[in-house]
Amino acid sequence: MIIAAWGCTSQPTTVAPRSDSEPAQVALQLALDGDFKRAGEEYLRIASLAKPLAARRYRAQAVEAFLDGGDLEQARQWSYAAPATDPVDAGITALESLNRSRLALRDSAFDVATAQLAQLRGDDLSPYSRARANESQAQLAEQRGEPMLAATLRIELDPALGAASLRAANQRALWRTLSALPPAELRRAAVGDRSGWLELALLAREKRHDSARFDSALGGWQERHRDHPANASLLAELRALSRQLSRPPTRIALLLPLQGPLAAAATVVRDGLLAAWYADATNPERPSIRIYETSADNVVQRYQQALTDGAELIIGPLAKDELERLARQPTLPVITLALNTLEAGDGITTLPDRLVQFGLPPDHEAREIARRARAEGHLLGVVITPDSDWGKRLSSAFQDEWLALGGRIVQVVTFRGNYEQYADAVEEALDIATSRQRHRLIQQLVGARVGFTVRPRQDVDFVFLAASPEDARQILPQLRFLGADALPVYATHHVYTGVVDAAKDQDLNGLTFGDMPGVLGLRDTTVWRTLRDSWSARVAESARLFAFGMDAYLLVPQLGQLLAQPDRELAGHTGELHIAQGVVMRRLTFARFSNGTPVLQQPPAARGSGPPAP
Repeated sequence: MIIAAWGCTSQPTTVAPRSDSEPAQVALQLALDGDFKRAGEEYLRIASLAKPLAARRYRAQAVEAFLDGGDLEQARQWSYAAPATDPVDAGITALESLNRSRLALRDSAFDVATAQLAQLRGDDLSPYSRARANESQAQLAEQRGEPMLAATLRIELDPALGAASLRAANQRALWRTLSALPPAELRRAAVGDRSGWLELALLAREKRHDSARFDSALGGWQERHRDHPANASLLAELRALSRQLSRPPTRIALLLPLQGPLAAAATVVRDGLLAAWYADATNPERPSIRIYETSADNVVQRYQQALTDGAELIIGPLAKDELERLARQPTLPVITLALNTLEAGDGITTLPDRLVQFGLPPDHEAREIARRARAEGHLLGVVITPDSDWGKRLSSAFQDEWLALGGRIVQVVTFRGNYEQYADAVEEALDIATSRQRHRLIQQLVGARVGFTVRPRQDVDFVFLAASPEDARQILPQLRFLGADALPVYATHHVYTGVVDAAKDQDLNGLTFGDMPGVLGLRDTTVWRTLRDSWSARVAESARLFAFGMDAYLLVPQLGQLLAQPDRELAGHTGELHIAQGVVMRRLTFARFSNGTPVLQQPPAARGSGPPAP
C-alpha cells in the first residue's frame, strides 16, 4: 500500500515541502506558519519568473497551499493538466496527481480521488505532501466504511502536518471517527501508538454524560499519557462538552427561516416545538426559548448572537444552505441540533464538533423500507418510482440498501403521472410484453385465435413503490388488473395523506408503508388529540413537520444519554429515535391498508418470522 511506502513517523516533527531554490523559502515558511493564501500567492509569483519546468512545480505547490487553506476556487484555477509534450518530472507529476485527488475528494468524486492516489509513489513526494496524501487516504477510508483504518492513518499523520490549523482539523476529524466506533472495537484496538487516542475515546463514550466521573477518569488518563497531543488540543473541549451533556440547558435558541420560501414549513416546525414546550409546563427545569429569524446570508451572525445572548443549546438551522454555511465553521461552542442533514455530495468532508443532525430525508425511509422487506423474507424486487429527482433519489437509496442486504433488483421503472404512463410503467414492471409475445407465438403455431389471460412475470416477490396518494391509487389497481394482486407492495409514507379516508384509499388495500407513530395514532397525547380533532387534508400535510418540531424539543434533555449510548432509543413522535455518528435516526412504524384504513403491523420478529431468505 502507498501508506506503508510513505512510512509516516509517529514522532512530532515539522516537515517542509520540497524546495529546489532559494526564492521558494519565503513561500515554504508561510505554508509552515499556516498562512496558506499568501504562500500560494508567493508560489505563483515565483512561477511567473521561473523556467517552464520549475514554474510547473511552483504552480503545483501553489495549488497545494490553496487546498490547505480551503481556497477551492484558486486551487481549481491553477490546477494543471500537463500536455504530453511537457518535460516529465516524477515529483511534479506526483504532486499534481495528489492535488487532483484532493479536489476530487472535496467534490465527493471518490472514484476519481482513488484513481489519482493510486498513481502515486511515496518516494516522489516530499514529507509535507506525503502527509496530505495520507490524509486523503484517511478520508477515503472513512467513505469506504473503514473507520479504524481512517483513525490509524490520522494518528500517524498528525505530527507531520506542521501547521497548527491543519493539526487541529485532523484531530477533529480523528475524534469524530473514534467517537463513532463501538466500545468493544476501541478496547480491542487500543494498543501501541493508538492506545492514548482510543482509550480517551472509550472514556468519553462511557463517562462523558456524568461530568464528575468524567473529570476523575480524565485525570487518570492524563497521568498515563502526559505527552499526548490531546492534552493541549482536546481535553478542555471534552470537559466543556461533558458539562453540557450532564445538565439540561436553561436557555435554548431556535434558528428558523421565518421569511422566504421555507417560511410556512418553519412556522409549523416552530409551532410543534412550542407545543411540546407548553406541554412540559410542570417540568421545573424547563428551559427558556428564544427564536431567531435566519437566512443563508445571516445564519452565522445569528448563531453568534444567540451565543452572546447566553444560549446553552441551539436548535436549527432548518434550511439546507444555512446548515452548509454553519457546518463550514471550524468549531461550534455549544451543542447544536440542526433540523436538516448533510449528504456526501454536499462537499463538506469535516463537520464541526457538537453538531447533531436531525432531519426527515426521504432516502432514509427508503432504506428502512428495504430492511423491512428483507426481514420479511423477500429477495427479488421491482422498483416503481416517479420520473423526477425525488423519485430517482428514493430509487437509488432503496436499491443501494437492498443490494447491500443481499437482495436482487429485477426491474426498475418510472412513471410521469398520467393514466397511460401508469399503465405502461406497471406493464413494464411485470414484463407483460413477454406474456403477449408468448400469446402471439402460440397463435402462430396453432394457426387459430387462442384465448389470452395476462400472466405477469414470476421472478419477483415484491414491489417497492415511491408515489403520492394520487399516484398510488392509480398504480395499485393496475397491478391487480394485470394479475399481480398477490404481490406484496411496500412504500414510504408519501402514499398516505395522514387522514383516514376509507373511500379513497380502498384502492391501497394490501399496501404496506412506514410512517411516523404520531401520525398513525401511537402517541396519544393531548397535543395530538387536539391536532387530530381539527385535521383536514391541508392540516395533515403539515402534521409530520409539527411532529418534527415536537421531537426537536423532546431530544434536548436526552441528547447526552443518546450520544453516550448509541443503542438507547427515545420514543418520539416521528419515530423511535437514536443517534448514530452524530445523526438522529428514526425507526418508523409500519401499517398496512385494509378496507381503506391503515392497520398497524408488528415487527417481523414479533410475529415469529424466520430470518431473511439467503
